[in-house]
Formats: sequence, C-alpha cells, structure tokens
Amino acid sequence: MTLAKGTSTLQVNRTGNYTRVNNIWCTEKLQGSVVKCDMEPWLHPSKTDHITIITELEINLERTEPWAHKNFRAADWTRFRESLEKLLGVTDPPIH
Repeated sequence: MTLAKGTSTLQVNRTGNYTRVNNIWCTEKLQGSVVKCDMEPWLHPSKTDHITIITELEINLERTEPWAHKNFRAADWTRFRESLEKLLGVTDPPIH
C-alpha cells in the first residue's frame, strides 16, 4: 500500500462523511521510488465523490539508441510479392 493508512479517498455526497474506498498498490521494488502519494482535496472535481490522488515517482530511465525505421516506400514490392507467393505456396491452407 502506497497511500498512508487512514487517508480518506472519498467524501460521500449525501452525508459529507469521509471514507477510504481507493487503494494505491505498487511493488516492493517500486515502493522506494515513491516521492509522494497523497490525496489532493483542492483538485476534487465537481459532482463527484472521489478525491483526487496524486502519486509522484522518481524513476531513472536508461537512454537507448534510436533504432532505424523501415522505409516501406523504398521496398522492392515486386520481389517481396514473389517471395511471399513462394512461401505461401508451400504453406498448408488454414483449416476451419
């Protein structure tokens, strides 16, 4: 549980009572990355009883090298179709 024990997450419209119906779960590994997890009553949308919960994580992301995108416009489609026809010719048709 990431949200502190006893934190209210819902205010019943009819009675105004507070209760906790929402839980915020995360793995043990991710738990150490939680900077903040709390309700934000001033962000409470109108005509709803659920209170907004903000969870802030500090996660270091590894940079990766961009990969080359395939240029389908440069493909030799005639050769592709011929290869595909050969492969489909030796493949059994689907059975219904």
